[in-house]
Amino acid sequence: MKKLISFSVLMFLSFFIVPVFAQQNKMQLAKEHYLKAEKFYVNGEFQSAVKEYKEAFELSGKSGLLFNIAQCHRQLNNYDKALFFYKLYLSKVPNSPFRDEIQKHINNLEKKLSELKKKIGKVTIMTDPKGAKVLLDSFSGKPIGVTPVVLDITSGTHLLVIKKDGFEDYPYKLEIKAGQMNFVNIKLKASTSATSTQMQNTSDTNKQQTTKQTVKSDKNTNKVKKDNKVKKDNKETIKIDEKEQIPEGPVPFYKKWWFIAGTATTAVLLGGMTYTGLKAMSLQSDFENSTDPNEKDSLKSDGESYARTTDILLGASVLVGGATLLAVILTHDDSEDNPEIEKTTVKEDNKQTLSILPSIGYNSFGLVFNWNF
Repeated sequence: MKKLISFSVLMFLSFFIVPVFAQQNKMQLAKEHYLKAEKFYVNGEFQSAVKEYKEAFELSGKSGLLFNIAQCHRQLNNYDKALFFYKLYLSKVPNSPFRDEIQKHINNLEKKLSELKKKIGKVTIMTDPKGAKVLLDSFSGKPIGVTPVVLDITSGTHLLVIKKDGFEDYPYKLEIKAGQMNFVNIKLKASTSATSTQMQNTSDTNKQQTTKQTVKSDKNTNKVKKDNKVKKDNKETIKIDEKEQIPEGPVPFYKKWWFIAGTATTAVLLGGMTYTGLKAMSLQSDFENSTDPNEKDSLKSDGESYARTTDILLGASVLVGGATLLAVILTHDDSEDNPEIEKTTVKEDNKQTLSILPSIGYNSFGLVFNWNF
């Protein structure tokens, strides 16, 4: 029963302490992303701001950040995304003090999207080879897609520029009509510089292969001469490595992860036991000095609770500390204490070993039993 209680306490500590520290770290990272986003927003860099706001939201889950994300998309004229995040924010914060203002933005965005759909046509762009970047009305900047791709473009005359490394840029005049699908199929032409580079690489490869064959032939010739010389002198030769490899010594047990983890866990349990024990003694003193029956019953109940907790922490600390000590005994090697002793590893058949080690995972504590046979 005591072992079961101790294991339960360890599991409780692992599920309580580890998530608390992880949550604090997440909130700190979320704050850093939020401050970066605020700077970008003030400077009008809305694309960078929306990225940082999203990072902060994923880490913290704060609904107010959805409003900031929507504002950035509205400034970037991403009407559909702004509309999505405005509505998502209101679904999570229905009583927002900004509800009236947000509703006005939603109505305006829906009106703009309705008008924009009447002016949009689609275009399907394919290239040979695939993977070319597509730029719209510009010869440089961020591409709007990579082939093959289907795009929504406002009606009118536009310039498409197709770019791919190793091929010539391909400008294309495009006429878009609202509600219609356009198809563009382009075969790219390899650039002259790319062809020259490929021929140069082929020439360099052939030269390298020829050089390797020549060096290999010289090595074979030198080897034959050396063998003949050894036979002629009739001398025994011994090959000695230029640099002797010195094996590293064993790691002391007090530097191993399981010893550090076991010792730290035992210290935490003992610290908790000390606190609850002192608290129980304090309540016992108050119980003896009290004259109010109701107060005495309350003090007695609290004192017994702290006493039980003290017993549980004591058992847990003994269990973890004992397991750590047992692991030290089972895994200890005399060569760790005396580095001058030469340690030779000999593989023996049918050798059985048993080891018990404390184990700490991402959100759990326990023991690992290992039996080699």
